[in-house]
Amino acid sequence: MSIVTKRLKVIGEHTIHCSGCETTLQLVLGQAPGVHQVTASHRTQEIHLVMDTQNSDMHQVQEQLDWLGYTVIEEEA
Repeated sequence: MSIVTKRLKVIGEHTIHCSGCETTLQLVLGQAPGVHQVTASHRTQEIHLVMDTQNSDMHQVQEQLDWLGYTVIEEEA
């Protein structure tokens, strides 16, 4: 098992507006395989993921973000 932290920055028009948006992101992304922890911040527009690289699929995380309407870029953790 290899645990990594991914830091995503929300860009574009659709941003994290409030604590409700944070909760939605945490609930939806937290269900992705291999994702152990999710934190999202409307203040910084960042999403932090703690993932098991052997059991996680960043593509599935990206699909969920697309479904929720968020455009993100990966930043150095």
